[in-house]
Amino acid sequence: MDPSTPRPLKHAFDAVTAGAPAREHTTFHFLASSIPGFEASHTLDPQEHKVPWKTAFPASLQSKHWAAAEESARELMQAILAAKAADEQGVLPREWHADTDEASKKEIELVDTAVAAPINMFPAASEERMRIMAKANLLIFMHDDVIESHISDVGNTIIDDALADWNTDASVPDDWRNQLFRSLVREAVASDAQNGRELVEGMLTWVRHTRSKPMRELAFDSWDEYLQYRAGDSAVEFCTAAVKFTCDVKITPEEMKPLEHLHKLWIAHFALTNDLHSYHKEILETQESGTALVNGIAVLQRILRVSAHGARRVLREILNDVEHQIDREYAALQAAGLNEQQERMVRGMIVCLAGNALHSATTYRYARAVPGSERKD
Repeated sequence: MDPSTPRPLKHAFDAVTAGAPAREHTTFHFLASSIPGFEASHTLDPQEHKVPWKTAFPASLQSKHWAAAEESARELMQAILAAKAADEQGVLPREWHADTDEASKKEIELVDTAVAAPINMFPAASEERMRIMAKANLLIFMHDDVIESHISDVGNTIIDDALADWNTDASVPDDWRNQLFRSLVREAVASDAQNGRELVEGMLTWVRHTRSKPMRELAFDSWDEYLQYRAGDSAVEFCTAAVKFTCDVKITPEEMKPLEHLHKLWIAHFALTNDLHSYHKEILETQESGTALVNGIAVLQRILRVSAHGARRVLREILNDVEHQIDREYAALQAAGLNEQQERMVRGMIVCLAGNALHSATTYRYARAVPGSERKD
């Protein structure tokens, strides 16, 4: 032994990876191949399009009907802005109460989001159903903007008024006071009686959630408490119905029961992906207009006492872990046996997650708050 030299190191290990099995995802490969039922979609490799891609999904799908979705969203936007009666137009986002330039930018953002969300998350839709999805998403994001900016105290949005017409003890009614909403409902139900009604009910269930407790009053003592809140705030009923509606899934409650755990993982991944990518937007809005900050990054930052950057890294690792759990659960379900409708539902959910990851990383709604995000090519 020579004390003039460092004592030899006999062991070394990485405390994070020690004992952890290699994360080889075996069920997501279908995303990069030809998928039955998704013939109306393009297959995209986000990395080829220079999109930062930190997920286990090898590809994402995008609807070929994106131009029809744009046309549909613009038509509804113009109809809303042209509506004379206040009860037809509803309360508009705060930018319409400011200058013309701000209102124009908000109009562009809302139409872009109403299109980008469904064409990436629900790309199996026929042209008819993609038009309906664009309209539904426009109403949802307009309502979301009103709620987040607190101007909802001055009146109702279009889907607030629709909520007042809906008796939850019954099915979706056949008539609505708001003509714009009535038109959307009729289109959805005419396209698919069961799933179309569920789509509308999902919208209204989410609206009730947004009104149940003002965002400025929210506080969370634990991560689990936040996740429970986020499950409702992410419009899970609407998104579940959207998978059925766009993938033409005819699945019974009994057939959904084996998928319950996967469905919970799906909800968590969907919500937290949005949190990760919307954080900069929400910080900006908090600074500009005092909008409440309700985001998983802020919750982790407070609970763990770490920086915002540290909390973002933690959240990304949580998402990676959820993807691993989804892969294992899907493999277990396949081994146990899935019928055609269950398989279609599961694949629709996974396609939705990959699309949500792409949408969240590229949408103007979030990217406008991130310097240098605009593409130059």
